[in-house]
Amino acid sequence: PALLTSLKAQQPPILLGFNEPDNTSQSNIPVDTAISAWSDFQGIATDLVSPACANPLGTWMQTFMTAIDQQGLQCDSIAVHSYGGDSASAFLSRLEQIYNLYQRPLWVTEFAVADWQAVNGTPDKYTVAEVKDFMKTVCPAMDNLSYVNGYAWFPWPAKNSNALASSVLFDSSGNLTPLGKLYKSL
Repeated sequence: PALLTSLKAQQPPILLGFNEPDNTSQSNIPVDTAISAWSDFQGIATDLVSPACANPLGTWMQTFMTAIDQQGLQCDSIAVHSYGGDSASAFLSRLEQIYNLYQRPLWVTEFAVADWQAVNGTPDKYTVAEVKDFMKTVCPAMDNLSYVNGYAWFPWPAKNSNALASSVLFDSSGNLTPLGKLYKSL
């Protein structure tokens, strides 16, 4: 709690919740533990952002948000992670579903086009051109959605996988890829 007291004294405008607590390979926090801990974050920031679940429409997140609402705890907006296919309409529809379910603005804190079947040397099925088309559609659309506070493309390749190979923003030397240059221009 000393760290949280120090953080509160700084009056940050935004505080992000747990990272992928519903994912066993990430923070892997039981929902009851997260609900209990959430009271420690109250009043620290003007915008207290929900945990960023791997599945923001899943049981973990729905259970968490129901409990937070029942307890009257602060949770001002919803963090979203999305690593799906290259359908811009499906992605934007998913954002609308999340917004409609929780009735709070969204922070899309991680998103990219991913092919989760691209493992063990299998190439990513999406081309950079397809990812560019996705990006050219969804970024301007999110800029115009009143319920999206902001977004951030996930710029790095996936560990031990080609799942995000066509979505990387930087090459191995740290230079912008053509996709990175497009993202920077949007």
